[in-house]
Amino acid sequence: TMPRVAATLLAAVLAALSALGAAPTRKPSIAAEVPAETAEVAVVFDDLAAADDARFARSRAVSASRLLGRAGLPAPVFPQSALAAALREPCRVAHLLHLSRFDRSDRAALDSFVARGGRVVVHGGEAPALAAWFGVTPPPKERTPPPGGGAWTAFRFAEPRPLNAPARIESRAAAVFSLRPAAPDVRAIAHWEDGAGRSGPAAAFRGPKGFWIVRTLYEDASARDRARLLSALTCTMHAPLWRTSEKALEAAAWAVAGAKDAAGAEAALVRLAPEGRREIVRSLFHGVRKVDAARAALCSRGLYGAAQSNVWELASAVRLARCAALPLEPARAGRPLAAWIPGGRLPPACPSWRVAAAQLASAGVTDVYLYAGSLAGAVGPIPGVPRAAGAPADPFPEAVAACRAFGVRVHAWLPALQFENAPDDRFAGFAKAGRLLHDPSGRALGWLDPAVAANARDIARAAVALAKTEGVVGVQLDFVRYPGPATREKRSAAAVTELVARVRRELRAAAPACELSAAVYGSYPACRDNVGQDWRDWLARGIVDRAVPMNYFGSLESLRAFMARQREGRDRLVCGLGPCARESFLEPDELLEQLREAYREGYAGAALFSFDARFVEDLLPALRIAR
Repeated sequence: TMPRVAATLLAAVLAALSALGAAPTRKPSIAAEVPAETAEVAVVFDDLAAADDARFARSRAVSASRLLGRAGLPAPVFPQSALAAALREPCRVAHLLHLSRFDRSDRAALDSFVARGGRVVVHGGEAPALAAWFGVTPPPKERTPPPGGGAWTAFRFAEPRPLNAPARIESRAAAVFSLRPAAPDVRAIAHWEDGAGRSGPAAAFRGPKGFWIVRTLYEDASARDRARLLSALTCTMHAPLWRTSEKALEAAAWAVAGAKDAAGAEAALVRLAPEGRREIVRSLFHGVRKVDAARAALCSRGLYGAAQSNVWELASAVRLARCAALPLEPARAGRPLAAWIPGGRLPPACPSWRVAAAQLASAGVTDVYLYAGSLAGAVGPIPGVPRAAGAPADPFPEAVAACRAFGVRVHAWLPALQFENAPDDRFAGFAKAGRLLHDPSGRALGWLDPAVAANARDIARAAVALAKTEGVVGVQLDFVRYPGPATREKRSAAAVTELVARVRRELRAAAPACELSAAVYGSYPACRDNVGQDWRDWLARGIVDRAVPMNYFGSLESLRAFMARQREGRDRLVCGLGPCARESFLEPDELLEQLREAYREGYAGAALFSFDARFVEDLLPALRIAR
């Protein structure tokens, strides 16, 4: 009897631990810095998951932190292994991203946090114990697609929605977790909708402990809408943050011009503007003053939350006025301004390729790098390669026709050695054939080995097929290097160079007018020694027409320092800038400063990453007004 009782008690203990999500270890899978101090808002990501998942969670956390910062709410990023540190005073709101584990120590830390008035926003949580703690059902094993096929395209809030939250957030997903309230005081506040506007599973919940967003926010949504949503959820849970946000955004608006109020900002920007553009700045400031007056009237009554829409508009208006004071040099033949178009898919604000082409041309964009897919999965016309999961219909025919009508040239963007997200059977076949690189432990990576002849052959075939597509003027090779992390195989710059040379030879034979460019790491010779990318040699030998160093920096000073490493051959370097990249994220006027610097420094042109919702919303108006 006693052994049976002991066994029963042990089983009960193990079940309880399992319900709490207890893990045998809490060892982080990636190195993550723990900030020395927290703030009223913190962002926490799962560093306890598998390394790839942890890196993804960290990237989402950095994005959320940046969006909150844009809302005037500083939010340091903490790993989950330091959750207790993230929640210490003065933290009042914690954003928890992609937590897949949740054990007793996590629960104890959050229980204490909530008991002293703290609240959470859970983004894409997958830990069953975390769902139980919050009061929603655990994520099921399978996700739910729209009943009519296609994809979920957005989620829409029910009324009344949180103050200043957008009514609708663009977010594309083939399938989503279907969750329900599991506690009487938790309710759904937003639901997914498909392309036809039909409502689906719950997308967000509100409960006494905060908010739960079923799927994290991606860059397919407007950056301003995402920032406003995170700001609204955060400030709703701790009302004093409305004032913090409003005051920070107002100060930041005037600081764009190095001033403290509207009069000082206008005077500073009029002085900055060259003769002939000063009246444009003055006319824009008529609108700035009206918005500021409405903001001030609400703040005088203590309605800082209600003033949020005005202060967001104010910040954008002042930046646009600064853009008017930073004119770009007139366009000239042979100096491209390009834009990368990821996924072969247009931003939601562009209903057609014709609209997109017209917008790009009006902003001075001369070339686009249109994503064509890779050997893992095709988006464009790559014969012999399966369609990428969730890929749109081949965008090239419509894109080429529309761009040609507005004088915009189309290049096919080919991620040469990337092999991520391949179908399982295709991945297994390539692994078995010895075509993939391996990590030091021997695990196959989603990356093709450049030294394998079959890989060079198939990449060259794909490039030729794309080059022969009607209206395509060039092919851009991307990911034509070794991956950043260590690999078991010896890295050979000569193998990468020979791959690029083979693509060049076959293009010359099949499509001699086709241009060949390569997106490259900008730090030379480090990129040659570390990832096998010897782009100076490629240019010297003429095996690429142009190299596009990805100079993604968040400040003009950092960009200038990096440009010093690229003095040789600038007449064939297109300076890649990252206004929408995770690494840089430039405001419209900051982009113009970097573009002007690239032109002053003699680069052959510039390329912008990337044409997405934020590009349409913030950057197109800036590029237009600077012309």
